[in-house]
Amino acid sequence: MSTSMKKKITRKPILLDVYSPTRSEDHMLTWMSGRLIGQNNAVSAAVRIYTMALSKLKESEKAAGLYYLVGEPGVGKTELVKLLAEFIHGNRNAYVKIDGASLQEKNSANRLIGAPPGYVGYEDPKDTEAREVKEAEEAAKDPDAAARRFRKNPRKLLCRKNLVASRGDSKAPVTILFVDEAEKMYHTVDDLFLNAVEDGVMSLGDNEQVEFGDVIVIYAGNPGSAEAVNRKDPIGFTRQTAEKREEQTREIIMNAIKARYRPEMCDRFDEFIYFNKLQTEDLRTITSLRINQLIERFMNTMSRGTAFTIEVQDSARDFMLEEALKNSGNARRIGRAVRKYFTIPLNRLIALAEDSESELQVLSGDLIVVSHDKNYHEGTLLKFELIEDGGVVAPQDTIKASAKDTPLAMKFAGLDRQLTVAAERAKKASRNIYAVVTEHESELQMLEELQAAREESASILRMELVEVKIGMTAPWTLTLYFQATEEQSNLLKQHYPLANLSFEKKGKPAAESKEGPGSTKKVGK
Repeated sequence: MSTSMKKKITRKPILLDVYSPTRSEDHMLTWMSGRLIGQNNAVSAAVRIYTMALSKLKESEKAAGLYYLVGEPGVGKTELVKLLAEFIHGNRNAYVKIDGASLQEKNSANRLIGAPPGYVGYEDPKDTEAREVKEAEEAAKDPDAAARRFRKNPRKLLCRKNLVASRGDSKAPVTILFVDEAEKMYHTVDDLFLNAVEDGVMSLGDNEQVEFGDVIVIYAGNPGSAEAVNRKDPIGFTRQTAEKREEQTREIIMNAIKARYRPEMCDRFDEFIYFNKLQTEDLRTITSLRINQLIERFMNTMSRGTAFTIEVQDSARDFMLEEALKNSGNARRIGRAVRKYFTIPLNRLIALAEDSESELQVLSGDLIVVSHDKNYHEGTLLKFELIEDGGVVAPQDTIKASAKDTPLAMKFAGLDRQLTVAAERAKKASRNIYAVVTEHESELQMLEELQAAREESASILRMELVEVKIGMTAPWTLTLYFQATEEQSNLLKQHYPLANLSFEKKGKPAAESKEGPGSTKKVGK
């Protein structure tokens, strides 16, 4: 064999970027960041929780994860759990909640796993079966009442039936177990979770073995928060920076956790997720978010022909923020301020408008302007003004219904109103290019989706479809480029199911960019 053949063949290694988020993770980051304000680190942690729970490398003999959400009150810990449940299961309440404040006594564990045989509260498995049959019969008689409440086993909150039922109709194989005010629980309850997380199985009072391999246990609490919130700045001429104060707050809270839990319990937590104190700009964004959510709920729930247009001016938003900021404001105080100064008066306005004997008449197409004036009620209330025909009338509001609207029709009517209003506002606002990416099982299915998008862009979405890009090989990918405002992009997400889409924001309209190689096509009529 020649010397040249004996030489070892060396190849230059290729550096792999394994730390960038996948497309689904990036979509989840974008979705949650728009709803949980000022907590980027916590949002990133939520993505890790979801990814690890569904990981193929997850240890099968352990629970799907044990996490602790810590921080001052009113910074979004509970909201993170609700958003995680909404993203995974499509329902903000799709989780099992345990109130730590109700488990402060020594025998509190029996409320979770059921009393053992021979003790008060024990239920024989045969009696359990008979009770469940009776509950099923009652649900069949009144399905609406049964659908409104989550049926729990009152004697064993952590039985397998309850854990699976909390997911609703979702097919995601993950259950979220949320332990609120965890620092108030008696230590025997902590031991219960410690064993379940470590072994992947929880033993109930009647010896039922509950599988915990698909359960994410999330603790949330405020240990040390009283000391952190009430502490005073050091005496002297120098004031603490926000970063230094935040660092000390984190240290106080972590020391309180170490003092509350034994070392073996602290070691079992996969991650302590710290929530920062919300800054004024974060609270301002949350205020606008709460107001916009209320307006959206109003548009979706009002019956045909009664939804008027609402415009909340900056003066009103600033007033509600200032009221919430009094005495160290947080997200909960913003919710109370919006409820007190905006929701309650809006409810009264709706009631007066629907009262046939009232002199106040507010119709679809009218505009209600909400503002704050220091001369109006000495600046303690918001001012509501009516501008007749100043709003936008949805097309379906001009059509007389021949039958009672169904809930589905009313929901569509509410979305159509929002699309109409957003299209009117887009005439005076700056717009960007948003890319909607869908994957299809066949070329025919992709082309049908393209044809539908061309028809719906003007008639339903009221947005301009400026460009399309077609993947010519499997997987059949269709990219639609819409010119829209940020408000319209949120409605675009509602029109296309989130589970099958990802959204990108481009710097300039695709129609202005040069055509590149590939299958990009300008949209024709």
